[in-house]
Amino acid sequence: MLGGFIPGYISQLYLLPDSDLVIGVMNNTNTSGLTDGIVHLCIDQTLGLPMTTDWIERGIEKTKSFYEEDRLAVEGLEDLPERIEGTTASRSLDSCVGDFSSPIHGDVSVKLVQDPETKEEHLSIKWLEWEAKLGHYHYDSYKVQFRSFAMAMNSAVTMCTGLSGQMDTLKIKGDFFDDVAIFKRLAMTTIEKEE
Repeated sequence: MLGGFIPGYISQLYLLPDSDLVIGVMNNTNTSGLTDGIVHLCIDQTLGLPMTTDWIERGIEKTKSFYEEDRLAVEGLEDLPERIEGTTASRSLDSCVGDFSSPIHGDVSVKLVQDPETKEEHLSIKWLEWEAKLGHYHYDSYKVQFRSFAMAMNSAVTMCTGLSGQMDTLKIKGDFFDDVAIFKRLAMTTIEKEE
């Protein structure tokens, strides 16, 4: 079996050389358990094997579990440390603004945004195809929910002060990483407010 996955797409390629059979399935969502089910159903039917498992029903149940995991993530039942109430950030929001980079995880941009209705300012983060609001969690850590059409991931973003006294490092903790992804500030930037 050979598989591939990026947010929003999944593919499986099964090679059965003894049976002279190759089955490939591509799916335009990664929140479906039917991809494997379709492959197994094709194998059973093509090779004339007895149907011992309802592969489609199994795929539907697997898909339901994916959506349940997504629902829990959206509700915020993620694996973040317990929030410490009553804390404030050590620096102003504008000190967090800038561009950060990781040789492994790419570039992140943090901007100061003004809500058009409330006129309140908050931080916004853009990473890969995701753009989301950073909500203060505790101290210099912020909670963010990265969402796309295919998935949701709650993460914690922590801004770290370097020896220069500037926020020079951004750390993201989330489901995509075994540990923490570290991004270093590219350069100090002029603060621009977006509306």
